[in-house]
Amino acid sequence: MNKTYGEETLGQTLWHFLPGILKFLSVLGIGLIIFNVINISLSSGETNALSDSTKTSSPFIRTYNISIGNKDSAIKYVYFVDYQCPVCGANADTMKQLKSDYKDKIEFVYKNYPITTAHVYAESAAKSIQAAALQNKGEELGEIMFARQTDGFSSEKFATWANELGLNMDQFNKDRGSSTIANQVKLDQSDYDSSALPKSTVSGESKTAGETGGTPTSIIIKDGKVIDWWSGKAEITTIKAKLDEYLK
Repeated sequence: MNKTYGEETLGQTLWHFLPGILKFLSVLGIGLIIFNVINISLSSGETNALSDSTKTSSPFIRTYNISIGNKDSAIKYVYFVDYQCPVCGANADTMKQLKSDYKDKIEFVYKNYPITTAHVYAESAAKSIQAAALQNKGEELGEIMFARQTDGFSSEKFATWANELGLNMDQFNKDRGSSTIANQVKLDQSDYDSSALPKSTVSGESKTAGETGGTPTSIIIKDGKVIDWWSGKAEITTIKAKLDEYLK
């Protein structure tokens, strides 16, 4: 009986090609793993580079933070704020008065701490503030947000208020959607969440690393060292007495 050579079944064909297919898939899988590792490393490097390049000699303070007052002062008033927070809104007049009375004596520094679990537009507000700060209007936009807080927040309203301040809107919208601004907000949150604060002279509480605090939170720095802090709204007379003592 004659045998026919050069012909094989479908099963035999697949069997012959299987090693090659497995090799191809293995190489593809290794390539994808390498790509993901490099991508993660680059992303981490970008975040670390931003972190390192924005730090200053004072705790909590970064170069992109909104600063008002005497930058050469040994006293720094660092203010963590959530622009949708009702208590922050209620404290806005106190902060405005403090800045007016002490702007020649101390430096006020605003940092973002959006509590996204409670305030839907807090993060968007923080990004809008930082975008406005790039055009030197961060403080002004913040005051508008506090003044109109009860009107309700939305991304569209932030844009409307920014336009009222005469901002370049194309640049504003581009900036508030950028990864740079998003990282700034994350770094501010991380600065507070990872901090270890001494006992507060107002509440008598200490804050250990990793604990989450409320807003607003005020942190007083003197000669590069945290000397006092408190969360929530405090009477302006109490704060002024503290600042006068620390200025001595």
